[in-house]
Amino acid sequence: MTNWRQRFEDDYTSPGWGVQERVMRTVFGDDYPEGVDPYSYVSLAELYRFARDLALERGGILVDLGCGRGGAGLWVALETGARLVGIDIAEAALVGARDR
Repeated sequence: MTNWRQRFEDDYTSPGWGVQERVMRTVFGDDYPEGVDPYSYVSLAELYRFARDLALERGGILVDLGCGRGGAGLWVALETGARLVGIDIAEAALVGARDR
């Protein structure tokens, strides 16, 4: 049986690897969301759309389940002025999100 919590802890404890970032930059070009460190395939245009479509008010609350190191949720919160509540199985991911 896979210990998913430990697997995610291991992934988020180790530093990101530059190959993924280089691939994402090549694929997305100028649409790569700088500083987001996404683990999923999300573009800058998609982040702008999320921020618009969520219609968050300044000071509203955005909950990001499976937030990882913050990535997209942090970006949307900064863009909209919302407060972010990040939830993740890996404490190392939450520490990374807090540091960002």
